[in-house]
Amino acid sequence: MNTPKKMLEWKFDEATAQCTRRLQIPGRILKRAQFQGYLNARNWKHRITSPDFPAFCYVNEYQIARNPQTITQCFREELMLEGLALTVGWGKMWRKHDTVYRIPLYEIDAVLRSCATSLEQTSSVEHAWKLCIDKLHWTDTMTSKTLHFIARSQGYEINSGVAIDSKMRTKFAGHYDKHIEAQLNISSRTLGIWSDMSSAESSWTSYNRYMTAICCLAEMKNWTTTEVEATIFQDPIGFLGPI
Repeated sequence: MNTPKKMLEWKFDEATAQCTRRLQIPGRILKRAQFQGYLNARNWKHRITSPDFPAFCYVNEYQIARNPQTITQCFREELMLEGLALTVGWGKMWRKHDTVYRIPLYEIDAVLRSCATSLEQTSSVEHAWKLCIDKLHWTDTMTSKTLHFIARSQGYEINSGVAIDSKMRTKFAGHYDKHIEAQLNISSRTLGIWSDMSSAESSWTSYNRYMTAICCLAEMKNWTTTEVEATIFQDPIGFLGPI
């Protein structure tokens, strides 16, 4: 007997869901995988409280893996700061260290543990999202990437929240808007923007609207949300096809 797949609960933005499900998207799209890479461990040890990263992170004497498998294993084993450091490296956010580590490491660790508990107990990203925005003072980009891997570490592989960054907000969002207007003759402005950092509540509302579109596209392709985001990230125009 197959064990049912764990699914997150999303409260879809109705207008976004209706419009997305009406879009005609290409039948054949090459499915892409998430980024894989390496980091010099010595440059990241000051971001954790343990003496060193666990052995499973190392690919050789000096380098640690910044890939989804290693990141999720860190969070699965409740190595929150190790998972975060690898997430920052995976997301190539090393130039924004100071915006991620605004508060002491032990406080960041505690908040991330609260996020993990909330996700596990509620099967929802909302409360964890607001904790990251309010307590850690993170951007929606950093919040989305970290919660993506925490959710996957708990087995939410089908419809985990996915990263939202500048490429998704500019190239893909703009192309999505044009398709809504061209195919459905609806002003995309009625759907609202996908990023608003004026408050934790508005930030969540915007991200939930973005995830509504991603979840609907995943359903239409019978893909996971991770597969949709990874494919769009590498080909933001090609996923929906030409106008």
